[in-house]
Amino acid sequence: MLAIISLSAGFIGSLMSGGSIVIFSLLTLLGIPVQSAVGTLKVAIAALTLVSALTYYRGGAVDVRSAPYLGIFSIVGALVGSYFFASIPKKTARIVVLPLLFVGIYLSIRGEPEEIPPKSGSASWMHVSGVGFIIGAYIGILGIASTLVVIAALRAFFGMDTLRANGTAKAIIFANDLVAALVYEL
Repeated sequence: MLAIISLSAGFIGSLMSGGSIVIFSLLTLLGIPVQSAVGTLKVAIAALTLVSALTYYRGGAVDVRSAPYLGIFSIVGALVGSYFFASIPKKTARIVVLPLLFVGIYLSIRGEPEEIPPKSGSASWMHVSGVGFIIGAYIGILGIASTLVVIAALRAFFGMDTLRANGTAKAIIFANDLVAALVYEL
């Protein structure tokens, strides 16, 4: 059953964003506790984004200057978010996940952000650390539609074009979901 769910979600995710919503929803409908469903989702997303990140990197579409810095700060956020979410009672977890699920669904339906004019100059450490931490915390707690969330943040705060933002997002999401998956498995 999980293989069919995974194949279906992967197919949907390849056509449009939303595969993680399908996986998460089906896992919880099967009676898997919310935190276990999120942990399982983290493993699946880490595997998928590793392949995507490598493909984008080979194509030159990962911002190799900012990705490491954003990655470091977002991993700290992912650790905080996933430890927080893994430690709360199951009933509270259902309440916490609801608004984040709606954000993910909204962003999946809305699609990619409109054209944003490029930013000039480089971002400050505070800017990079704050944006990275918030991205990581969101991914660590739930991360539904995280690709769209991260692309929107990279475009809005760093002025990246869509292709570079997508490739950089995949690299950041891989690192965050890998760390979060390890937290949920502990």
